[in-house]
Amino acid sequence: MVLTGHDLEAVGADLDALAAHARTTLRKDITGHVETLKNFLAMAANDIRILFHGKGEGTAQAIISYTLDVPPYLKRLVVFDGSATVSALSLLDKGIQPLGIPEDLKDYSRVTTKLAKLGSGHKTLKDDMGPRGPRRYAAMAVEAIRAHMNEHSLIVCHKRKDAANAIDFPKEFREALEAAGLRPNEPLSIRQPDGSTVTRPRVEVITWGRHKAVNHYVHCTNVVLLGVQHLAERDLRAMAAAQAGDVTYTLKHTEMLDALASVCAGDIFQALARGRMRLIVNEREAPAMTAWLSMDARSNFRTHLDKVTPGMRWEDWHPEGTPGPARKTQAAQAAAERLRLSKEIAVSSRRLWADLEYSEDVKKDAKPLILALAPDWKATARGWARA
Repeated sequence: MVLTGHDLEAVGADLDALAAHARTTLRKDITGHVETLKNFLAMAANDIRILFHGKGEGTAQAIISYTLDVPPYLKRLVVFDGSATVSALSLLDKGIQPLGIPEDLKDYSRVTTKLAKLGSGHKTLKDDMGPRGPRRYAAMAVEAIRAHMNEHSLIVCHKRKDAANAIDFPKEFREALEAAGLRPNEPLSIRQPDGSTVTRPRVEVITWGRHKAVNHYVHCTNVVLLGVQHLAERDLRAMAAAQAGDVTYTLKHTEMLDALASVCAGDIFQALARGRMRLIVNEREAPAMTAWLSMDARSNFRTHLDKVTPGMRWEDWHPEGTPGPARKTQAAQAAAERLRLSKEIAVSSRRLWADLEYSEDVKKDAKPLILALAPDWKATARGWARA
């Protein structure tokens, strides 16, 4: 819904009708939002677009179109920013002409990234690290730091949200390391390639938001991302419209998924670049560094990240206590066999996995394998149906 300030009376009537619809259909009272929009629209010089996000939420997000004024005497601007290069959002601004990245700009072949195909969002980690959670990510922190005890390590994690039941992630991870006897605060002196000596705590912890703001962790040769910053869909749609300079601009679903992955890739690149790999040795090489991160198996963030980290080596990370490839393959084979033997047209996920004792992570990661093992079936919103 796009609102303009040209006919405030008509727009006001539309908003009142919208509020009535929300009360009767969605059972949500958005009267307060409507009054705020009316007042804001009366002062706004630009059009406003309301974005509805999710099903039946009944809450509205408003965005404003805007322009960025550049002094007329500047005819050409060149921006060297790796995260901007991989961001699909930057390409929506037709005034930006990407120049591409020279293949010989920097070589990351001495950087190894260990990837666990697990969730990384704030809610995933909150559920895991909560009172009833398995605290899998605390164990991952211990595993990653223990593997590099004689190196400086940097952990990047989610912030604590301002709520009574919020998880203080930096505190939780530090305590987990202490309990495992890894002494994160112990001063560690390491001789640097230039001959100097750096004495800093064995493990330092920062939160997302500072992953672009600080440059004094360059001594860290072990960087661990425990959770990755994710942009909400409604925020991405708002940013896309602003970047395109068109308040009515709408991303297609596939474009939105690709843009979300590209934004994650940009943030991951910036976070990893807090560590040693930001330096250059031998004229064009990134120094040796180990990185650890988890990301949902469905995300194609690597497609974007590989553009700015040519040569980076990837290794599968199967954290202790999490299912490995054999477990996922076994689950897929069992589920596919049930589909092949079924005489039904459709099978719900609940029925498919009934009596098969696999975790939700295993079920999710087994899904692509099931498609290959049972080609006569296709995935649906609630389960499986014959193709």
